[in-house]
Formats: sequence, structure tokens, C-alpha cells
Amino acid sequence: KRFILFPPEDWENLYPFPVHHDLDRRSMVDLDAPDSEKFPNWSRARGLLVELEPGDALYIPPYWWHHVQSLTPQTTSMAMWFFEYYPLSSNVSYGVGPRALDVVLMRDVEELVGKHF
Repeated sequence: KRFILFPPEDWENLYPFPVHHDLDRRSMVDLDAPDSEKFPNWSRARGLLVELEPGDALYIPPYWWHHVQSLTPQTTSMAMWFFEYYPLSSNVSYGVGPRALDVVLMRDVEELVGKHF
């Protein structure tokens, strides 16, 4: 599989759907056929290309964007979420570094607005 990873600070160039949209946490840009007229800044996003071989594993930190392409007709993937909130430490965002703080703030503001309007 081929992954294109984008750091959290590239969120503005990836045009995320709003928090309350069904496709929350996804980009409106189709990276297989990007529309530069509709999304003029998408090409400013700095993607890192990673190709995995059978048996490889990839850790994607929280708030990093990723696009996946299958390179062979038959593939199997497994995703595991390690950074859920736990009752004794619900105020700690595990694995979220300073590069993602503006994304966290943006999502928190959208959540707040969505609850009251």
C-alpha cells in the first residue's frame, strides 16, 4: 500500500469537512484527481510518501492526515486506535503534539458552535 501522510498544520490546505458533517475528519480534496480550481491551496500541502511491503506496519500520529492507495489487487489492513480518552485522564489528549494544537482548537470551536446553534 502507498500512504501519503500530511502533518497537522497542513489542515487548511486539505479543506476538511466541518466537524458536524458526515465526512468529518476527511478532506474534501480528492487526492487521486484534485480540483485546483475548487481547492486552490491543496498543492501547498506537504505530503510524505510511504510505501509498505507485506508485514510492514505504519504508525500515524493523531491529527496527521493520510491518503491510502492499494498497489496490488489483494490487500489486507488493520487499524487500531490507541489514543482514546480514559476516565482517569479524560483531559489528556494522548499523542497530540504542539503541531496539532491549532487543529484541536478549531475542532473544539466547531463543536462548541454546533452544540449551541
